[in-house]
Amino acid sequence: MQPKLIVVMDDPVVSMDLTQTLQKCVPNAIVQAFRSFDEACEAILNSAVAQLAIVRSPSTKSLPQAVEAMLGRLGERLIVLSDDVATMGTTDVSLAVVLPRPFTEEMIADALLSLGVAER
Repeated sequence: MQPKLIVVMDDPVVSMDLTQTLQKCVPNAIVQAFRSFDEACEAILNSAVAQLAIVRSPSTKSLPQAVEAMLGRLGERLIVLSDDVATMGTTDVSLAVVLPRPFTEEMIADALLSLGVAER
């Protein structure tokens, strides 16, 4: 079965970059991109939860609460992109990786490896 991966990003250029990176790192994956958390939740309401979701960090919640909420609704694993990792705090959730923005393709690839979504 093909893994389902989603990108939730309001910036279309960053979304396209992440989509291409996921397709390169996990060639057999189905990758979907959404502009908002609500749009993604609505679109996947009647389908299986994604194996992985890449999201921008929310500014209104603490990281542990946000990760917990998104893990249950969007994906089994998360990559959270943050503009300010130092103030985001940490999470004990082993199914989530927090990366700083700007990020590199290599950082995304390493996160996919550590979450067990991709192989070298």
